Amino acid sequence: MNIKRAIEYAQVALKKAQEENKIDNKQLTAKQLGEIMWLMYYAYDDEQIHTKATNIINSLELKQ
Repeated sequence: MNIKRAIEYAQVALKKAQEENKIDNKQLTAKQLGEIMWLMYYAYDDEQIHTKATNIINSLELKQ
């Protein structure tokens, strides 16, 4: 996996972990992020993860 793909998987995993933690009112841990990142790796192919990562980036608000 190249670095760009790794970053895309990490983006999607981070978003998923944040959503789960918001429901449970918990803090994000590195272990949780790593586990979810590998789950994303096995659950999605490269094109799906690229699309999801692109959607996350496009939905971010720019703050000044």
